[in-house]
Amino acid sequence: MKTSIYQKVILCAFLWFFSQNLLHAQQRVLTGTVVDVKTNTPLSGVSISAPKTIGTLTDVQGRYSLKLNAPIDSLTFSYVGYRTKIVVMDTVKSDLLNVALLAQDATLEQVVVVGYGT
Repeated sequence: MKTSIYQKVILCAFLWFFSQNLLHAQQRVLTGTVVDVKTNTPLSGVSISAPKTIGTLTDVQGRYSLKLNAPIDSLTFSYVGYRTKIVVMDTVKSDLLNVALLAQDATLEQVVVVGYGT
């Protein structure tokens, strides 16, 4: 039995449509809140990144949303004045991941003051 070009085009379009649905089904949206570990206050502007993906930042309330198109090994949370935290994704079972960051204590060794007079 001969198949026409029209039937082949319909079959290809049908297969393409369902393959796209399967690819989109693998997307995962990870959400959560980032807070200070001692005061429990939300941290605004925390950088959240995963290897080989586009990262995101937390909003004013410390909330974030990150769309992942493929499985990842880890997420990195970094913020100025705080210790960077790496979360291994093997331990994360849900799409909600709340993180608490610890402030990094830093002291200056010496301060140099320079004054110019006129």
